[in-house]
Amino acid sequence: MSRKPEDLAATRRQIHQAMGGAERIEALHAAGRRTARDFIADFVDSDSFLELGTFAGMRQGAPTTVAGDGRIAGLATLDGHSIGVIVDDVTVKRASSTVLNARKAERVVGLAERRPGMPVLYIGEAGGARLPETLRGEVFASEPIYPWLFDEDRPPLVTAIVGESYGGSSFVATMSDITIMLEGSVLALTSPRVIQMATGANVSTEELGGAKVVASRTDLIDVVASDTRELDDVLRRALSFFTRPVIDSASRPQADLRALVPVEESKPYDVHGVIDAILDVDSFLELGALRGRSIVTGLGRVDGRVVGIVASQPIREAGAMSPEACSKAERMTRLCDRFNFPMLSLVDTPGFQVGVKAEHAGMMRSAMNLVKTNTAARSPVVTLVLRKAFGLSFFAMFSPDHGGDVVLAWPGAKIGFMAPSTAASVLYGDEVAALPAQEQKRRLTERAEALGASASALDVAAAMGIDEVVDECNTVATIRRYLEILAPKGVSS
Repeated sequence: MSRKPEDLAATRRQIHQAMGGAERIEALHAAGRRTARDFIADFVDSDSFLELGTFAGMRQGAPTTVAGDGRIAGLATLDGHSIGVIVDDVTVKRASSTVLNARKAERVVGLAERRPGMPVLYIGEAGGARLPETLRGEVFASEPIYPWLFDEDRPPLVTAIVGESYGGSSFVATMSDITIMLEGSVLALTSPRVIQMATGANVSTEELGGAKVVASRTDLIDVVASDTRELDDVLRRALSFFTRPVIDSASRPQADLRALVPVEESKPYDVHGVIDAILDVDSFLELGALRGRSIVTGLGRVDGRVVGIVASQPIREAGAMSPEACSKAERMTRLCDRFNFPMLSLVDTPGFQVGVKAEHAGMMRSAMNLVKTNTAARSPVVTLVLRKAFGLSFFAMFSPDHGGDVVLAWPGAKIGFMAPSTAASVLYGDEVAALPAQEQKRRLTERAEALGASASALDVAAAMGIDEVVDECNTVATIRRYLEILAPKGVSS
């Protein structure tokens, strides 16, 4: 006998209201946290959520408290634009991973693939694989690890880790295009309890995978959100880059670049001011701010179109590129290349870090990987050398033969194999070694100035080592014109 419509509606209401049990909902609320359904209600457009798999796991005779199998999934709109939604529901068996709830995620991703550019939002806090079911060999061996994650053509994936994440949710976060983590959350392969049992080591969840620990020591997290308000704001901004790659309501900044960058090439400054002076007002979302800090990366907009940013940061290690900075820059290139977002490279670096520590940290491998990735990238790139670009770093930051479609430089910029001051010390250090310190400095400064003259932007431009020398006051307008040519608004990303 078929179920009456009113019975089905009542069951659905019970599932929505009770979830995995009133006491579990109350425990989340008492901790100041939202349930999975709270998040959906707060975040997406009102009444827009279309659920898939409401009754998953609710076999004949099972209580409604197991419905959904620890995951809520479906489609919705955000500011009028379609998105896929996957949210772990810790009120049901701690959102532990199963073949069934993996199937729910796969269904959402499959539907998103039907509409090009439609992103998928995943809110993760899974409690690892479900035990004891997964201990069965035939279950474990037949469960793929989210095969859609490894598809180069899968939809854009934005993930937020909002609780304790082990196993499946950590796998998804690792492979996402943009990953945000809420402070107080944990991201790890396995839990401290398993680590203690396996190794005897006692480690706290914060030490193992706290938000700032993970964001500063690994490349797994792009943004750390301090609270749910900031989390929702960052998620909206991140998703908008995919749902709206071009917008019409852009506001141009009115800053003077000349006032932001000191003339003296060794004097530090914060490149965020330069970025904000070029991008549309309040459009920049920095990614990876807590790691590789001699490089700034992120997404913003120029005249409404999404643009990726890779910029030297002179207030951190003088802008010298570390292995971590190279890895961060490479991640940004891959992100932009995957979605054909144009890029802007702002260069002001003395080169790569040198020394035993940098060498042993894989400096050479990181540098060459970055050059390789940038050279192979297909996204349009505009490069601007602000004050200096020495050594391999010039090529690693999108030179003409290594990914830079248009390479510009300011008139006073220096581009060459080595910083003139360093070259003078290498070439003439022995010659002046016996002189008093002040005289040594004076002689080496003179030598450096002579060497630096041949590294001027005009000399490099004369040999077509760069495409054009641009005056500071015309820089922003020039960049915007080139981006319009290379990535016109009318062409879909």
